[in-house]
This record gives sequence, C-alpha cells and structure tokens, in this order.
Amino acid sequence: MARAALGMRRRAFEQTARQQGGYLSQVCSTAELLSTLYLRLLRLEESDAPLTPRPFPGHPSPRAPTPPAGALYHGPTAPHLDRLIVGCPAYSLAVYAALTQLSRLDGKALDSYRADGGSLELWAGAHSPGFTFAAGPLGATLGLAAGVAMGRRLRGENGRVWALLDASELRAGRAWEALGVLRARPLSNLAVLLNAPYEEGGAPHVDAFVRACAPWRVEEVDGHDPEALDRAAQRYDADGPLLIRANTHPCQGMLYLSLAGLPLDFVRFKSTRDRMNFEASLRAELYRPGLAGGER
Repeated sequence: MARAALGMRRRAFEQTARQQGGYLSQVCSTAELLSTLYLRLLRLEESDAPLTPRPFPGHPSPRAPTPPAGALYHGPTAPHLDRLIVGCPAYSLAVYAALTQLSRLDGKALDSYRADGGSLELWAGAHSPGFTFAAGPLGATLGLAAGVAMGRRLRGENGRVWALLDASELRAGRAWEALGVLRARPLSNLAVLLNAPYEEGGAPHVDAFVRACAPWRVEEVDGHDPEALDRAAQRYDADGPLLIRANTHPCQGMLYLSLAGLPLDFVRFKSTRDRMNFEASLRAELYRPGLAGGER
C-alpha cells in the first residue's frame, strides 16, 4: 500500500509538471486512502473496462447509446461486491493515478488527462474511469452514496458502499441534507471515509459534522497509516453508517509544496522559474535514494 501511494504521488507529479498545473495536493492527502481502499478494503473483481480509455463518447440522447460507465473500471457489479462513490471534482487526478498504479488503467493512460475529447477529464464525468457519477456539485457525494446504499438494501444485497468524502464538501448544504436523510433512515451497509486535511486554526465544520453523526460509530485515524485505516474499516455499526475520519496533510510526501507557498487548491505557477524550481525540488524529493516503494 505504501509503494502504491508513492507511485501515485510520482505519477501525479509527472503529470502536473508536464501540464504545468493540477490537483496535486489532493493526491498527496488521499494516496494512502485510495491505495488502502483498492488493495485491502474494497471487495472488487477485475476491471471490465479497456486498459486504454476510449475517447469521450458524447452525451446520452435518444439517438445515441448510453456512454460506458466509469464504474466498469471497478469490475462487474454483484450483490456481494462493494461500490466506491467519489464525487469531489478535485479528486479526478487522484483516482486516475490510483487506477493506473494498480494496473486497472494502462501506464500511459494519464497522457490523455485533460486532453480535448478524452475521457480522463479535469472534472470527471460518469464516463470517466473510476467514477460512477459525474463529479460535483460540491457536497453531493454523501447523498449519492446514501442513495446507492439504500437501493442495495432494498434489493437485499450485502455488499458495502464506500463513500470517499472530502472535508471541503461539508461546507455545502447538500452534505448536511444527506446526513438528515441518513439519520431518518440509518444504513449499516454504508461506510464513509472522510478525508480531513490539516487546516490552520482547525476544522470546525468537520468537528460539527462528526458530532452530528452521534450515536453512530466514528473512528478517527491517521489517514497516512494504511494499517490503522484497515483496522478502523473492520468495524460495523448496526445502528447506522460507519464514519472514518482520516486526518491527513495536503503536502504529505511533497514537503516542497508547503515550503514554496504554492496554491494547494490547484497547483499552478506564476513564472517559468517557479515551475523549474517545483520540478527540480520535487523530483529530488520523490525519487531520492532509499525511499520505500517504486512504480509498477
């Protein structure tokens, strides 16, 4: 899991350097979360989708077939298998890097990231690899996951639904509306993995959300510790969803991002010198001798 997380950071760095910008800090904070999900927690089968993603097929219409779902990269659906719901728009690069690192996407698939007419979009659609629904609007992840979990319960399926939720989504009313629905209809087949990156001054919106989840089971772990994540995920709560608050750092594995004062919402450069310093410093940091792991 640690090797996969390192490979994700390397791939995302190379892509950001090549395209002179990207959602890099989101990869830093979620690398261990996604690698643990895919390698340890999710019950999935082999991908049903092509290793090389097809071009964007166009929007559905009466004359055009429904475009292939990005969820096919998680393999077939079955009552005993799990589902992963990611809805945060800024997580697209993280999900693509994870699928590439775990050989569900071809190693060169990221070359088409953000390309016109491609499926690996900056803000993922339902046709983008690894996504069940179009990314956004902000805060919609929990409601979408709750809907899938409720449908699976009504059909008698025993697979779990995992929602990867970003702390920024808790600032939107949609997340709180979904929480209200869950309080009225608790779903024990739903597990919410809340990525809570470090914020100066704390995160009162996250604390308030966690308190509002009482009396459901809430686990708080280091989001960069795969073993702690695995242990927390083995807990179940018959009275409602499981919530795992994963405390992470937006510059984990790439210390230069915090030292250089680069914007962390979307890493971008003000000058050629900024870009060159970024590339040289992070390349030395990510590929230094003795660093555990490596790309597959």
